[in-house]
Amino acid sequence: GLVNDVTLTKPFALPQSWAIITNTILPTTMIQNSAEYRGLGDANIAAVLVAPPRDNVFVGAGVDTFLPSATRAGLGARNWAAGPLVGVGYQDDVISAYLGLSQRWTLGGPAGQTRTSLTALRSQFSAGLGDGWSAGVNGQADYDWEGTGRARWTVPVSLTLSRVLTFSDNRALQIGGLITHNAKTGGPQRAVWEFGLNLTFVVPRGYFLR
Repeated sequence: GLVNDVTLTKPFALPQSWAIITNTILPTTMIQNSAEYRGLGDANIAAVLVAPPRDNVFVGAGVDTFLPSATRAGLGARNWAAGPLVGVGYQDDVISAYLGLSQRWTLGGPAGQTRTSLTALRSQFSAGLGDGWSAGVNGQADYDWEGTGRARWTVPVSLTLSRVLTFSDNRALQIGGLITHNAKTGGPQRAVWEFGLNLTFVVPRGYFLR
């Protein structure tokens, strides 16, 4: 998938040391010998208000939204969905960890489409290896309240390896690869094993104030 993490400080007027973090994910799926499950999925856009950290621990709350951008029916819900998001994290010079819980419901969409009611628990851990390299593990557990049987659960676990490439004082790009094992696939649109590429555009805090 394509991942974009940007810290925004404008146009919001925030108290000192507070921040709004946005995360946009546009997943791309390509399953071998399956034209039905090949293309773009629904776009996921989250915005979180983060309080000033204490002892490297930070907490935040915000909204998690899904936009019906899937190019094929099997790759998305074709509904507009949104709901609350809360999370807690830890970050120092070497280690970064995060645990978040979200719930989203259908807000609108074409008549006859299955409504969305999904609870998601996400975790992330990464450690710096030096020279811009980092390795980590990501876990996720999604429960679809509108699904049936084994399709209710989607449980992927990913191993990641990435590096930050700096182009200037204000621009950097983190590129990484990941291997994902879906302990619960949630349906035929997910393979048991998946390989992926992550791109994260990095800008310094305060960049958008210029």
